[in-house]
Amino acid sequence: MKKSYLRFIVLCSISLVLFTGLASGNASALEFRAGDQVVISSQINDDVFVTAGNIEINAPVNSLTVVGGTIEVNAPVNGDIYVTGGEVHINSDVEGKLVALASNLKINGHIDNILAAGSKVEIGSGTVVREDAVISAEYLTVKGTVLGTLKASVDNLDNQGTVGRLDTTDDLSSFFEFVTSTVSILFTIGLFILGLILVHLLPDQFNVLVEDVKENTLGKTLIGFLGIIGLLIGSILLAFTLIGLPIALLSLATLLAVSLISPLFVSFAIGEKFFEVVNVEPENRYLTYSIGFLVLYLSFRLPLLIGSLIGLIAASIGFGAIIRQLPTSEDVGLSVD
Repeated sequence: MKKSYLRFIVLCSISLVLFTGLASGNASALEFRAGDQVVISSQINDDVFVTAGNIEINAPVNSLTVVGGTIEVNAPVNGDIYVTGGEVHINSDVEGKLVALASNLKINGHIDNILAAGSKVEIGSGTVVREDAVISAEYLTVKGTVLGTLKASVDNLDNQGTVGRLDTTDDLSSFFEFVTSTVSILFTIGLFILGLILVHLLPDQFNVLVEDVKENTLGKTLIGFLGIIGLLIGSILLAFTLIGLPIALLSLATLLAVSLISPLFVSFAIGEKFFEVVNVEPENRYLTYSIGFLVLYLSFRLPLLIGSLIGLIAASIGFGAIIRQLPTSEDVGLSVD
């Protein structure tokens, strides 16, 4: 039970640090890169955000936020690294902290602090952690040096290195809870990043929906709720006809997609309201969205079905705004005589 509690703390801490790191004032200098494969081979004196299947960082950057499959950092990072991926290798020095969620994480470099969770984590022989490390993993191998405290929630520990103070537990229970918590956090982070991408790549379309969300919110909620119920019932009825099964599956997929992205527009509207209430001018659109997302998705965690009700309302508002923006027959040049 102690290890389960520690893993929960580690995962929640990583989630919170990822959110606050992405939402920090430095976001005004973000450099976005995206694609199937991204290679950075020239120095970037900005905070870099990358999402891709394969990522290589071969030149210095100020700070790094990365989401991908296979990730290699082979050049110094002058600030913090926030990384979520499958295979992650940190092969250079980091002048800040490393916050990581990865299936297989290997670290070789000088780092201030480490906060990490994964299946396999290796602190290589070239690693010096100047302060502390908190790690949750199935397998943890330590070949380098941790000058401060290593707090580890692990099933298997191979300590070949030097650790100032080791704090660990050998309880093997609740691994399923660890996996489900990790998937939940990764999914939420993925939605957060999707919103950032929409804000960056489709600012005009995003603005239209956000403004629509803020007008006649009660009406949008009712329209969206009825739309969700109608689409769900219609899809089920179509599925029973067998002939309509393909349409039903497409309708359900559309409903799922819209339900996922609808709260993203609501998040931005909440962020704008937040800064309006505190009477502070946000530094950039990313900060506005990030604050709103954090407030909204923390509210989803409220007990006694309150969080679920808030989630349904947020999805309904966003869905209502999307329905309102659907083209009419006049928009597409059709007429009915």
